[in-house]
Amino acid sequence: MGTVTNINLNRATEVEIGDKKIKLDFSDKRLLNKILKLMKKYQNIEAEINDRVEEIEKKEDMSDLDKIIAYSDVEIDVLTEFRNDVDNTFGINICDELFGEGVLPEIERYFEFFEAISPVVVKAQKEQNEKIASIQQKYGLDRVAKVTNINEGKKDV
Repeated sequence: MGTVTNINLNRATEVEIGDKKIKLDFSDKRLLNKILKLMKKYQNIEAEINDRVEEIEKKEDMSDLDKIIAYSDVEIDVLTEFRNDVDNTFGINICDELFGEGVLPEIERYFEFFEAISPVVVKAQKEQNEKIASIQQKYGLDRVAKVTNINEGKKDV
């Protein structure tokens, strides 16, 4: 499992995974959102793979070798899409950095990566929720309603 070190006040965090280190900058508000969407998209990846494998198993007209090739194709398709999504989420070629240039790692390597960054993601989400709560408390719905009334020509502030 990786280690996490906060390296500056800009919410940039260095995540160590094995002998590799990456920097995640949560001051970019899109990063947390992208990570959460990625995790949600792939939370049931095993079920998707299993469904596609079951379809292959039902085909009686395929030889054993053809089925093995089809299983491999499913795995490569899913992992390639996942690798591309991970790279797009972090905006850098993070997979090349972590796994080696052009390497398509097994799904367990991605799980190790997400396990290493999950404490950082949870902390960033908690901080974001606290900021939202503070803003809501400071500028509550009644304040928003008064500002809206000003815009409608009413001056009750």
